[in-house]
Amino acid sequence: MDVDLIFKIAAIGIVVAVLNQVLSRAGRDEQAMMTTLAALVATR
Repeated sequence: MDVDLIFKIAAIGIVVAVLNQVLSRAGRDEQAMMTTLAALVATR
């Protein structure tokens, strides 16, 4: 497996985690869940 691919997946994971926390704290739990699901689909 290419190391560059691993770093790209890790970067996407970090961005999604931060976005999820921001949306959750803003009271937008549905959008936070949809963002997480979209990221899972995009990385597969």
